[in-house]
Amino acid sequence: MPEVILVVFVIALVFSPQILAYKFAEYLGRDKKFWFWISFLIPVISLFILMFLPETEKKT
Repeated sequence: MPEVILVVFVIALVFSPQILAYKFAEYLGRDKKFWFWISFLIPVISLFILMFLPETEKKT
């Protein structure tokens, strides 16, 4: 049973930058799928790039 908990923890840790990039891009009005996939290539750097991009005008 402890192995299952460890595997779930590791998977959550591995996918956390992608989920954060997806949600942050959604908040900024950017393309969510694009930033999700970019964060696989450069996980931490993509989050820093998103932090410094200006917010786009959201369509209502």
